[in-house]
Amino acid sequence: MVLYKQVKYYCFYISFILDLYHTYHTMYEVKETGGAKIGMAHASKPFAVLIINKNKLELNASVIGNLAFRPADIISIMPWSQAFGKGIQIRHSVSNYPGSIVFVTPNPVGLINQIDQTGFLTNRSPIPYDVDFEITTLQQSGRFPIKTSAAIILVLLWNVLILSNFYIFFTGDKKGSPIGWGIFGAFGVFILTAVLILISEPFRELILKPGRKIEHVNRFLYFIILLCTIMLVAFSFVPAIPSH
Repeated sequence: MVLYKQVKYYCFYISFILDLYHTYHTMYEVKETGGAKIGMAHASKPFAVLIINKNKLELNASVIGNLAFRPADIISIMPWSQAFGKGIQIRHSVSNYPGSIVFVTPNPVGLINQIDQTGFLTNRSPIPYDVDFEITTLQQSGRFPIKTSAAIILVLLWNVLILSNFYIFFTGDKKGSPIGWGIFGAFGVFILTAVLILISEPFRELILKPGRKIEHVNRFLYFIILLCTIMLVAFSFVPAIPSH
């Protein structure tokens, strides 16, 4: 009876240790904020976030790209440096993504060591179905989080409002300020669009591609709101052109 209890105790203890080991290596995650270089596009800090666990590597660089990789998609992760910065270069086999992908960080060697601890680079096991499906959805939709149709509509609306503002001013009597309702409307549209993406899920689905989350674009949206608000305040103080 005593022997049975001892064996049961040791089995419980070993099971507990194995559970802790499995949890550590499965759930350990690296998350770092920095910059990114995806193809010819650049995002400075803090507009890029690298998130890595055992099953997935995700590089979220706002509107210039949201990229997701399985362990099997990665060829290598190596230190990278240029005259104006350093980071890690991610070499991969995903045809839908640019070949040149760099996450900018001041300590690339330290970051690679942290990535090693996640088990991502050595993971040869099948990843969970839901994670694999999410990665597949993101890869198939390309790097940009915003739907092409939505981006075209926003750019056209911006140009129409700006051009109509100056057309009305320069074809009229040229009195008052050249900064009129068109320019204020253009910035207002961008602010309203950013706010609606942040707070309205139905509107978000109209703008973002399938599989994209608010975390993929929220930093950029906050930046747009701040920048457009500053520009609106600044333009409100533009003096009127004196009449002759």
